[in-house]
Amino acid sequence: MASVFLNFTPPDREDLTKLRIFEATDAAGPWNEIEVVTDIGSYPNYISSYTTNLATSAVNWFSIQWEDAKGAQTDQSNAIQGGTETLVGEIVDRVLVRDNTLDEQVVLAETEALLERYFRQDPYTVDPASVGYATKNSLAKMVQAKSMYSKVISSSSSSDSWTAGLVSMKASSGSATQTLEIIDNLMAEAARELGVGVSIVAQMMEIPIAGGMSRIVSADISRLLIEVE
Repeated sequence: MASVFLNFTPPDREDLTKLRIFEATDAAGPWNEIEVVTDIGSYPNYISSYTTNLATSAVNWFSIQWEDAKGAQTDQSNAIQGGTETLVGEIVDRVLVRDNTLDEQVVLAETEALLERYFRQDPYTVDPASVGYATKNSLAKMVQAKSMYSKVISSSSSSDSWTAGLVSMKASSGSATQTLEIIDNLMAEAARELGVGVSIVAQMMEIPIAGGMSRIVSADISRLLIEVE
């Protein structure tokens, strides 16, 4: 038997009771269930890593599946080879090191979406070794900024208010606006480093008027206004 460390992100469900671990000699399967873990913690603090010592080989492929109290099971996760890590997992870890108050589910979703758009392929098939440290750092910045938006917007919707007789007061903080500016700056910096900040300028083509007998004397492209004579 071999021991294999597995790192993962648990789903956002309150009634999970089991973690099933599968092993295969190939990423496409067939899969063999090697262990069922019942000591998974409680919502929202489920385990996010586990070491199984029931693997046949440390370099085989592994997948996990969650089960709830009623026996319903999630889809199996993407396959990962023992001793390796996906680029998705690496970026999620980098983001949570930067800000561990972020929702890990939000970070995971933003990471998958960004990597799919940036590499134009399934993010779980991108080889982490083919991506440089600077690119990983910039990707983590971008995911961090995107993940922070929902957190800031939800917190900015609340404010303190009170009424005493005919006098009422409502107090709100400008920190949300300042934080959004910080997020925008962080996203702009990451976009510049990744080379994805692209601006396109369109110019209207010259319009033939009355068979060339008239000419344009003035044009305001921004308002789409043209004067002819």
